[in-house]
Amino acid sequence: MLLRPGRVLFGCLLPCLLLGQAAGQTSGENRALRPQQDSSAPVPGEQRVALVIGNGAYRESPLRNPVNDAKAMASALRACGFQVDLILDAGRKQMLDAVRGFGQKLGAGGVGLFYYAGHGMAVRGANYLIPVGADIATEEDVQSEGLDANTVVARMDTAKNRLNLLILDACRNNPFARSFRGGSRGLAQMEAPSGTFIAFATAPGATAADGDGANGLYTQQLLKTLREPGLKVEEVFKKVRIGVKQASHDQQVPWDSSSLTGDFYFQPGTAPVPADPGPRVQDDRARGMFEKGLAYHRGQGLPRNDSEALLQFLQAADLGYAPAMAYLGRMYTFGWGTPVQVRKALEYFQKAAEAGDPLGQNGMGFMYLRGVPEAGIEKDPRQAFRWFQLAAEQGLGIALKNVADAYRLGQGVTPDQGRAVLYARRAQEALVKAADSGDVDAMAWLANLLETGPEAARDLDLAASWYRKAAEQGDAMAQRSLSLMFLAGRGVAKDEAQAATWMRRAAEQGNAQAQNDLGAMCAKGLGLAKSEEQAVLWYRQAAEQGEVHAQYNLGTMLAGGRGVAKSEEQAALWFRKAAEQGLADAQNNLGVLCQSGRGVAKDEAQAVAWYRKAAEQGHMYAQNNLGAMYKTGRGVAADDGLAVIWYRKSAEQGYLQAQYNLGWCCAHGVGTPKDLEQAAVWLKKSADQGNDAAVQELKKLGR
Repeated sequence: MLLRPGRVLFGCLLPCLLLGQAAGQTSGENRALRPQQDSSAPVPGEQRVALVIGNGAYRESPLRNPVNDAKAMASALRACGFQVDLILDAGRKQMLDAVRGFGQKLGAGGVGLFYYAGHGMAVRGANYLIPVGADIATEEDVQSEGLDANTVVARMDTAKNRLNLLILDACRNNPFARSFRGGSRGLAQMEAPSGTFIAFATAPGATAADGDGANGLYTQQLLKTLREPGLKVEEVFKKVRIGVKQASHDQQVPWDSSSLTGDFYFQPGTAPVPADPGPRVQDDRARGMFEKGLAYHRGQGLPRNDSEALLQFLQAADLGYAPAMAYLGRMYTFGWGTPVQVRKALEYFQKAAEAGDPLGQNGMGFMYLRGVPEAGIEKDPRQAFRWFQLAAEQGLGIALKNVADAYRLGQGVTPDQGRAVLYARRAQEALVKAADSGDVDAMAWLANLLETGPEAARDLDLAASWYRKAAEQGDAMAQRSLSLMFLAGRGVAKDEAQAATWMRRAAEQGNAQAQNDLGAMCAKGLGLAKSEEQAVLWYRQAAEQGEVHAQYNLGTMLAGGRGVAKSEEQAALWFRKAAEQGLADAQNNLGVLCQSGRGVAKDEAQAVAWYRKAAEQGHMYAQNNLGAMYKTGRGVAADDGLAVIWYRKSAEQGYLQAQYNLGWCCAHGVGTPKDLEQAAVWLKKSADQGNDAAVQELKKLGR
C-alpha cells in the first residue's frame, strides 16, 4: 500500500492539561512506587579510561582556551586515576581514530570519560564537534566535516561498561552558523543512554564563554570541583553549575542529562559538611526563589520568561524545595524554557511526590497514565489513579479533575458517573478559587474541566471565557485550546482567522503541539494562506522537540516532496522517531519503506515487525499489509489462515483493499472455507467504495 498523506492532527494522544500546583504530605505508598534502581557500586581498582580533545587552531574564529582546557583536564583526570589519551587541534580523521581506539579500550569494563573543548554546533537536532581544518559553508557540510557527538555516545554505550561520562565544553559562539537557515546557536539537548551522564557547558541553544583567563569559564569551575573529595558525580556538576552561574552573573548555566544507575566519585573520601544556615533560613531562600520562578513563568510582576523561571526552580530544587521540584517536572514535560526531557521530568516529579507534594504526586499520575518506557515506567492507569487520588486528598484542583476524568472514562478504576460529577464539582470549586486569585494555570485547568469534564459539569461558553483569560496572560496551552475552540466553533462562533492568530501565539512561545497544529493549518490553508513550505517549517520545529505527530507529519511531507525537497531517507528517519514513540501511522509507513527499500535498506522482516506493532493498535492499513505479508510469505512464514484473520480485522473497519482481499479468499477457499455468499458480501462492500478489482471479481462470481 502506498503511503497515506499526512493528516491534520489537532488532537493529542493524552490530555495535555494534567498538572497542577500545591504542597503537602508524604505516604509509605509513594516510596513503594519508585522505579527500581540498579544497585551496581564502584569496583575497587576498576579501570578508568578517558579521551580528552581540545581544538582551538581554527582558520576562522580560533579559540584561545580549548588546548589549555584539554591539557588541564588531562592532568586532573590522571590525578583521579584515569588513563588519559590527549588529542590537541585534531582533524576529523584523527578524532575518528581516537574515538575508535577509545571504544576498544572501554571494552575491558570500568568507567569511560570523553571530554571535548572547542567549536560545536547543532544541526537538525544532532550535535557535531568541529575538527580543526573543517571546510564548512552550509549545514549539509557539517554532517560530512564534523564528528557527530552521538558517534561517541554509541561507542561508549556499546562497550557496556559500568558508567560513561560525556563532557562537552563545545557551546562557544559558532562562526560557521551565520549563513545557516536555522541560525544555530550552541548545542541541542541529548538523551543519555542507560548508565551515562552527559554534561554541557551551558543550556541547550545557548553559548558559553571562552574565558578571559587560562581556561574557559566552565572548565575552570570543573577543574576546581574535581579536586574535592567525597562528591558524587551529580554533586560535582551541581557545584559547577552554581559556580558558573555566579561567575557569569546568570548569563551561562551548565546543563546535564543523566541516566546513571550507580554512584561514581572522582575523588573518594568524605565530603566536607557545609555550614547549616538553619532550616528556616534555607526554606525561606528556597521559597523566595520558587515564587520568583512562578512570577517569571506566569508573567506576574516580572516579564514572562520560562528560561529564567527554570533557573529559579532549579536553584530552589537544589535546596530541597519540593514544590520547585514538582514545577521542574512540568517544565521538562512540556518543554517550557528547556527541551522536553521526559526522564528528567519523571525524576523531579518522583522527588517531589516522595516529599508529599501534591503537584509531584499528580505528575507521577500523569507519567503512569502515559507511560515512560525509557525510564522503566509502563503505562498503568491503576497506578495513575492512585497518585491522582493522593494529590486530590490534599485538595489540588487539577488532581480532583483527573480523578473525575478517571471515574468518567474508567481509567484505572470502575466507571462511576456519579463519582465523576462529584469530583468534577469539587475540582471546579478549587480551581475557581485559585483562578479568581490570578493563578493563570488554574484558569487553563478550569477551562479544560468545563470543556471536557462530565456532561453535568460542562459549559463551553464559560470554558472559552476562561481559556481567553489565561491566553491573554500568555499561557501557551490556553492559547492553543482557545484556537481549537475557534476552529470547531465550540463555545465561540467558528472563526478560522482567530484560530490561526491564537495558534500562532502559542507556537511562537515554543509549544510543540501548537507548532504541529499550526503546520497543519498552513498545509490546509485554515485561517491563513495555504503554504506547504510554512507547514514544513512548523512541523520541523515541533518534531525537533519530540512531538510525535509532527515527526509523522514532517515524514509525510518529505516522502511526498510537499513544501520541501523529496527525501525518502529523511522521511524514514522521522517516521522511525515517531514509530519508536508508538504512533501507529508512523509504524505502518516505516513498514512500507522497509518492505519496498525506499529510504532504507530493504528488509521485509523489519516491515512485518512494524506492521505488526501498528496492526496490534488497530491500524487498518497495517492490518491489511500484515495480512498480505502472511499471504505471500514475505518477511514471515506464509500462513493463509493468519492472512485471513488480519484481512478480516481491517475489512471490518471499512478498508476497501482488505474487503477485496477477504472476499477473494472467501471466493477461492484460501485460508478459510470457500463461501461464495460471504465473498459476495465483502466484494460488494469494496466495490461500493470504488474498487474496480472488486467489481471485476463480483462479475466472475456472477458467471
